[in-house]
Amino acid sequence: MNETEQNTSVTGKALNSFNNELEAMSVIGGALVDLNSVELERVLNWVMSRFAGNVNLNNKVHEEDDNGVDYDINKFSSKKPPQTKIESFETAAEFFGQAKPKTHQEKILAIAAYKQVVGKLNQFDSASINKELQNFGHKVSEISKEFNKLIVKEPQLVVQLKKTGKAKQARKVYKVTIAGINYVESMLNN
Repeated sequence: MNETEQNTSVTGKALNSFNNELEAMSVIGGALVDLNSVELERVLNWVMSRFAGNVNLNNKVHEEDDNGVDYDINKFSSKKPPQTKIESFETAAEFFGQAKPKTHQEKILAIAAYKQVVGKLNQFDSASINKELQNFGHKVSEISKEFNKLIVKEPQLVVQLKKTGKAKQARKVYKVTIAGINYVESMLNN
């Protein structure tokens, strides 16, 4: 293969890659256009949680000043300071102290989100959350009623995954939604 054929091959691959990206953006844009803001947020949060680990989202834009010095223009932007994430805390106690939950529902949601994100639990029951709260001196009486209040909020902060046992003594299994995790992270940053 001569040099001209190699350049054409490289250019063809780059063009094909660019076309694939444009096609993906077109499909995604078409799928998102009719969603309301809550649905859009939910979908974009899922996309980020599913795919962000595979790409570098640190887009640095460099420019040269009049003297030819290269600098990162993002350093001079008016972006918000970095947001504190749930997973940045080593212990539940440190996390709970930073979150400063005020109501029973916020206390339950905070510990449930911590256990889900840091403990990598896909589901949990109310007894395990209440035991953790009791360790901090914040045990919640009638915790199932408080979980039910979190379930009926809009947007839904917790979902019930299953229920086992007899009606009154049933053990319910829950999971914090993306909206619930976002709510807890907003508590950390206020």
